[in-house]
Amino acid sequence: MKILRPMGFSAVLGLLAWAGMVAWAPAASAVTSRCLIINAAINTSYSSLQAAQDAASAGATLWVRGTCTGTTTISKNLTVTGQRPAGFSAPTLNGGGQGSVLTMGSVTVTINTLTITDGTGTFIPDQDFTAGGGIFNNGGALTLNGTAISGNTVSGPGNSAGGGIGNIDGSVTLNGTSSISGNTAGSLGGGIHNAGGSVILNGTSSISRNTSGAGGGIANLEGSVTLNDSATVSRNTGSGGGGGIASFSDQLVVNASVTLNGTSSVSGNTTGGRGGGIANNFGTVTMTGSATISGNTADFDGGGIGNFFGTVTMTGSATITGNTTSGNGGGIKNVCGTLNGAVAPPAPASNVFGNHPDDIVNVCGD
Repeated sequence: MKILRPMGFSAVLGLLAWAGMVAWAPAASAVTSRCLIINAAINTSYSSLQAAQDAASAGATLWVRGTCTGTTTISKNLTVTGQRPAGFSAPTLNGGGQGSVLTMGSVTVTINTLTITDGTGTFIPDQDFTAGGGIFNNGGALTLNGTAISGNTVSGPGNSAGGGIGNIDGSVTLNGTSSISGNTAGSLGGGIHNAGGSVILNGTSSISRNTSGAGGGIANLEGSVTLNDSATVSRNTGSGGGGGIASFSDQLVVNASVTLNGTSSVSGNTTGGRGGGIANNFGTVTMTGSATISGNTADFDGGGIGNFFGTVTMTGSATITGNTTSGNGGGIKNVCGTLNGAVAPPAPASNVFGNHPDDIVNVCGD
């Protein structure tokens, strides 16, 4: 950063130095974005994360400073932590548009205080899809603490899923202020594509402003999604359905679930299809505590929830309110599904209210 001093002050300093009255003047501190990875356990530093992980022992902690560009495959249990000492830019892993920024298999990885950006995903030839712009997790256990995954894009080849994270049969846990925002996937899961795994949001973690064909924030395919505490899924766009979350279960065995606990919320999401907040297909949606689904919009139907042959259960003081659709079922559009505890006015103690053009619409068959 260039620091400009007033001309008069600079002139005075020059005159004082010329006269021998000032022996030195402090230089402006420079900020570098160069990549530096430190493994303190072996007192060694590296200029790439891949080299550092290759040399590290299982269970090691690697410290990241500056911006490290390129992709990394993590093949052992690791903790990767961002540091920003004086003179360094914010710690960042930048994929450089070369693939998934991080790829991991059946290992345990914890990422602290980092930004992960500019990834384009991993192509899976036998399934003809590309997934995981920021992180591709194939069967591992991934924990994010105070970490931001943003600005990643997955657009093929083949179908594209998981702009931020592609999670296949693994687990993903977001803690603290972790965020997944501004990511894009052409087909499924702008923020996260979860196939057969689990996704848990704790604290004030958030999934926001992501875009995809279905499941703007999260696409949940035969897996589980749980929002705890004050976690949020907000302002995402799924053009074909599930602005916030699109959840798909097997039709014979219910194996997809979405659970909102505490004061968690799904809000301000948009879809051109069904389910502005959540599109639930054959799975379960459970709301407990003071969880809310509010301010979502669907062009087709189901402003808050579009429930297709699934089950929606509401307990405690959970509410569905302020959602809108151009079709019907502003709060819930229930197609051949089951509603437990969802009550609309004028019934007493209603918890689905204030939606437009109506609160709950039930349809099945002709």
